[in-house]
Amino acid sequence: MPVFPRPVSGPVGISGDPGSWLARAEAEYQRLIGLNAAAGWEKTLAEFGPGYVYETARTQWRLAEALAGSGRPREAADVCRAASATAAELRAKPLRAALDHLARRLGLDAGGSRAAVRDDESSVAALTRREREVLRLMSRGLSNRQIGEELFITTKTASVHVSNILAKLGAATRTEAAAIARAEVT
Repeated sequence: MPVFPRPVSGPVGISGDPGSWLARAEAEYQRLIGLNAAAGWEKTLAEFGPGYVYETARTQWRLAEALAGSGRPREAADVCRAASATAAELRAKPLRAALDHLARRLGLDAGGSRAAVRDDESSVAALTRREREVLRLMSRGLSNRQIGEELFITTKTASVHVSNILAKLGAATRTEAAAIARAEVT
């Protein structure tokens, strides 16, 4: 792991403490190289302290991702809810959108509780037969128009099926939905 040099003096950003920004840079670097660890984000939270509300919420977002990725979904959900509440209070729309996306990936509904899918039932199993057909074609990279032609339905109907699939799987994109389906099949 590369070691970032610690600045000797001078304010950086709104916090005035270079250590907080250095901790964030180190945690982001680890995330970008695929070693997203909760410890780096926890260190960043400690460096910023409670006085920097937006930066705390932003760091909690990344911490929740790291916790989820390390098999700690309950902790991730708690951190995500806290960050989401702060983002809503601050009216930080881009951050709130990112947290909403993470909440969907964690399987949280709008109220912050786990989505109602039985533990013994996969998310793909919750799809209708037609939605599974659409997902299969979507996974092959077909557009809504092409899906419609293949299944003899309108483009708009195909679009509705795709939207329902994304919602049921908690996926933000068609690619993510296809990846979820592949993971559940294997």
